[in-house]
Amino acid sequence: MCIGLARLNPNSTSHAIVTGTDYYPTLLEMLDLPALPDQHIDGRSFVPALAAEDYDRGPIYWHFPHYSNHGFQSPNGAIRSGRLQIDRILRKRNSSALRLWKMTLASKTTSQSHNQTIAKKLKKMLHDWRDEVDAKMPYPKTATSKPAPGARVARPSKVAKPGSDNLAADVAKFAPGWKVRNWGGPGMKPGLRKEWQGRSNVLLTHPLSKDVPCVLSRSLDVPAGKKTAVQFAVNNHPKGNWTLAVRINGDEVLKKSIEDSSWQKLRIDLTKHAGKTIMIELENRASDWSFEAAYWSRIELVK
Repeated sequence: MCIGLARLNPNSTSHAIVTGTDYYPTLLEMLDLPALPDQHIDGRSFVPALAAEDYDRGPIYWHFPHYSNHGFQSPNGAIRSGRLQIDRILRKRNSSALRLWKMTLASKTTSQSHNQTIAKKLKKMLHDWRDEVDAKMPYPKTATSKPAPGARVARPSKVAKPGSDNLAADVAKFAPGWKVRNWGGPGMKPGLRKEWQGRSNVLLTHPLSKDVPCVLSRSLDVPAGKKTAVQFAVNNHPKGNWTLAVRINGDEVLKKSIEDSSWQKLRIDLTKHAGKTIMIELENRASDWSFEAAYWSRIELVK
């Protein structure tokens, strides 16, 4: 190799910022091979950084114009320039949702900056770069839009969508006699899951909005002369918490923040309603408004 790596001190470190596309041109230079700009257009050789010289590879750009296969990552773009980075959500073409981060040398987020001048500059750099490389942008889905050729599209029967009857059918299958209302959410796709965190046949719900909870409800004839309870287990999504509320005949009898990503077993005693018909409601409320997904397991009447 021709860069004199033997001159480096053992166990030395560098604070140079590099990215994955930089390895190709770096290896070419280390092997004394000519650069191939058409093949590594986004990459810069970081040989100077390896040789303990001053090195600045310039801004790094990211472009992710679609949802992830697990359904929890939205379309987004980002730029990092020096110790500053902004992320922009691309859920809407003209979205103004920006996050500006100040990075430490260890590349960990330590504080969020509100310097609008810097944010505006980085935003323009990101937009100019997208124009330069002709980055493809997400487009709103319409009644006539079709998937791109070769795109993998989930079958409608397997995906519950707001406004359809799929979730209602899933709830009836999951817990016969129960009904659902006010459900929706930002791309969470409520419905049955074959498995979630060690349990099978799990139901996922999501509130309709920040202020309107998703509600599972049913009318129950509580047997006379017996101790009776409604029993179920709940879980949350690792990225967000939600609030569970239980109502009987409109009165709130339980309110609990579901914060740990582990199954919690709950039991609602109905003995005092023995011999009566009651309306019981299980609410999936938003704690904030992000991943407010509620996971339910085995809602059942026990005696």
